[in-house]
Amino acid sequence: MGTWRNCFTFFKIKGLVDAYEDFFQKHPNLIVNNLFELGIYGGGSIAFWNELFSPEKHIGIDLNEKNENSYLTNYFENRKGSNHIIKTFGGVNQADSKKLLDLYKSEFQGPLDLVIDDASHLYGPTKISFETLFPLLRKGGLYIIEDWAWGHWEDFFSPDHPWQGRFRLQN
Repeated sequence: MGTWRNCFTFFKIKGLVDAYEDFFQKHPNLIVNNLFELGIYGGGSIAFWNELFSPEKHIGIDLNEKNENSYLTNYFENRKGSNHIIKTFGGVNQADSKKLLDLYKSEFQGPLDLVIDDASHLYGPTKISFETLFPLLRKGGLYIIEDWAWGHWEDFFSPDHPWQGRFRLQN
């Protein structure tokens, strides 16, 4: 067991968290009842978004099999009995449109208020999940795609980087 199981794992640079703080302070009336999160490695983002919005229903998926740690398990346990439902699903590929639709239909009673995509960071899978979930957003809902800036970071251009040669967004 790695030491990451002894804490939440939350991979967000300070600049991104600051940008979220700035954005959501400017939109204090934003109500998020139904939240669908793509890419929840380590579970820290589940806690972050859940504390920020207290949605009625918060579903998180990840390509990795469900690997909750004790901190995340305790977080879920402490929220049992509340009107807020949090569920995670491991082994779900964000490019599996059918699975995303099945989860939406089985887990949500109405339109989505917020979708956060912090999954593959690659164009193809992200496009598929966007085309699948965006139409399920309520009018005025938000669809956030994180970390597409990797195509502009020098480390990702090295010949031995696993994403070398992948399609990236450019200016």
